Amino acid sequence: MRKPLVVSLQKSDKEDVEKEWLKIVKEFGGKTKKIAKTGEYFTDNANIPAMSRNTVDVYALIEERGPDAELVVWFDLGGAFLASDMHATRFPYAEKLLGDMSLKVSEAAMEEELLKQEAQLKNLADKLNELRAQKGEITNEIMKYVDKITEAKNKIEAVDAQFKSTQQTFSAQEKSVESAKNRLRTYRDVANK
Repeated sequence: MRKPLVVSLQKSDKEDVEKEWLKIVKEFGGKTKKIAKTGEYFTDNANIPAMSRNTVDVYALIEERGPDAELVVWFDLGGAFLASDMHATRFPYAEKLLGDMSLKVSEAAMEEELLKQEAQLKNLADKLNELRAQKGEITNEIMKYVDKITEAKNKIEAVDAQFKSTQQTFSAQEKSVESAKNRLRTYRDVANK
């Protein structure tokens, strides 16, 4: 009877687990292929001295379990599948092998998460720099408008001063015109008598 070893790999991608598993079984030699019907990986004639003096056939099934992945492995020692009750001295090696793999996959998942977080941080830093630049441009525009407003106020003050001066001159000129009219009238009145 096939008794599997099962490892749940939290927040791990199925493809990442498959890649890591294929790296591990490659170290044991043998030929690995994926069985289309079952989706299992079958490694024929793996050399795992800590488990058996003979070659071992290894079956592995990797499935998604929500955000996690699950690795189910069977070791065929040739006549019997590896089991804790029957192979007390060999079974710990298989547990350590899968435990080490779990650590590698978890570390890879954390590294990937770190890369995602760093990318988000970089995007936010870029956005902050963009917003700083926009703020600087708008501040420069405001300063240009402030300068134009100050210049316009100065022109208004100059025009106001000219207006007052011209108004005084205008008033004086009106008086001069009125005086000239009065003189002309007086002259005509005297000349017509």
